[in-house]
Amino acid sequence: MREKVPLPDRIRDAPQLWVGMAYAYDAFAQLNSTRPQTLDGPGDIPWTAVDAFCRSRGLGGDDREDLFYYIRAMDAAFRKYVKEKRGHG
Repeated sequence: MREKVPLPDRIRDAPQLWVGMAYAYDAFAQLNSTRPQTLDGPGDIPWTAVDAFCRSRGLGGDDREDLFYYIRAMDAAFRKYVKEKRGHG
């Protein structure tokens, strides 16, 4: 019989994705490479990169606005995480 071992922090504290949000996470993962690197760490994913991503996939209207919102939210969380890991949080 297996002993009850607590889950590792990274699994226990993993974010929950809402149903249907995988496209936004996939977009974020692809757009991550477009961000500039600064002396203070990663910069924001450029608006122009998100705009080009939306255009290349034919996203418009509410879908486009939603993706901009989600990318900005994930980007802010990512930059906060990196900043805290570097000891600047």
